[in-house]
Amino acid sequence: MEHQKEPKKLTSFYGSYEDRMMPNDLPATLDMQEDIEKNIDIAYEYFALYLKEKASRPTLFGKMVYIDISEYIDEKPIGFWHLISLKELNTEILPCNNDHAVSLCKQNCITMKRFVFLKRHEEARAICIYRASRLPWIVEIICLANVKSEKIKCWLISDKNSSKLYIRYQQGATDFILILKEEKTMYRLTSAFPVFNVSDMKQFAQGFKDHKWEYSE
Repeated sequence: MEHQKEPKKLTSFYGSYEDRMMPNDLPATLDMQEDIEKNIDIAYEYFALYLKEKASRPTLFGKMVYIDISEYIDEKPIGFWHLISLKELNTEILPCNNDHAVSLCKQNCITMKRFVFLKRHEEARAICIYRASRLPWIVEIICLANVKSEKIKCWLISDKNSSKLYIRYQQGATDFILILKEEKTMYRLTSAFPVFNVSDMKQFAQGFKDHKWEYSE
């Protein structure tokens, strides 16, 4: 009799629970290695299981969360590449300065040795191990927003063309934001990243103060 394949264990993504447990209620970061190509594969394996398919993603405030899989690069959708990369840094402070990832990627965001072209080949983005390792946070922050966690701040900024929903998680030294475009039947995830720039912190704090928003059915 053919044995049923066992589901992938979370410890294979995260390493041991004791070693990688976060000091807050977010999941552990993905267990990254020194080989950047292996790290891309690790991140994509998680993405394929929990983010790529509509049925696997949590809904947000009763609507679908949309991630762009309309175009593929190296057999992986552009939505994935966007989440694990970043544009050229405009600061001398590395986002992963106080994280283990800084010893793994060898400052790829500066050297651009491994990058991907997005936006019809007009934008070169550096692969970021720091961002890639935090893919599980996207899922959990959406779930925390749904239950109105006190660690979540939401605000909605609208103009005549579009509405953007900002979901910011803050707890201790952890600061992470999701940015989604609000549409009639869904929220389109456009960005997700750790907040580390002082200018971004000020901008987001002001945005929450001016446009605080709370979901109500």
